[in-house]
Amino acid sequence: GIHAWDLFRTSPVPVREDITCVLAAVNKNACAFRYAADSVKNTLEVVLQAVTMDGCALKHAADPFKADREVVRAAVSSNGQAFQYAADSLKSDKEFVLEVVKIFGEALRHVDHS
Repeated sequence: GIHAWDLFRTSPVPVREDITCVLAAVNKNACAFRYAADSVKNTLEVVLQAVTMDGCALKHAADPFKADREVVRAAVSSNGQAFQYAADSLKSDKEFVLEVVKIFGEALRHVDHS
């Protein structure tokens, strides 16, 4: 069957540029975030909604969000595997890593050990 995110993927550009449409699609399925227009993907509200629905949406977020503590914390809270998509600066921040490990113990696999 067709998924909501698949319909969103093939939607006209104006739909994928509309923050209200993107939020509605992401609320149905975080996979829709991947197909949002870059202008919308650079919106904190949309990124937070996507990573809250599925932390692995962090993979498709712009680099500044991968280095944003609030965004990464929300992503890891939703799906601990999301820590692998965090910026290296956060992976090597011992204080932040401890915080993340309290949320998801397996996050240590994605830590910068240098």
